[in-house]
Amino acid sequence: MTGNDPNKTQQACRCTLAIATVPMQRFERLYPVPEALRRGTLFAALDLPFCPEVRYEWEQ
Repeated sequence: MTGNDPNKTQQACRCTLAIATVPMQRFERLYPVPEALRRGTLFAALDLPFCPEVRYEWEQ
């Protein structure tokens, strides 16, 4: 870091912090428009639960 950085926000090194990889979305299994609007996605493959239901051993 340099002495000219009063907030100490500069990185100590210029290394890569992350590399994002996004798989190619296949244009298949599409929802009809009304269903897509209700679910929030056109692609059935992207229709994943936000919070999957968790069942604990004592609740069964």
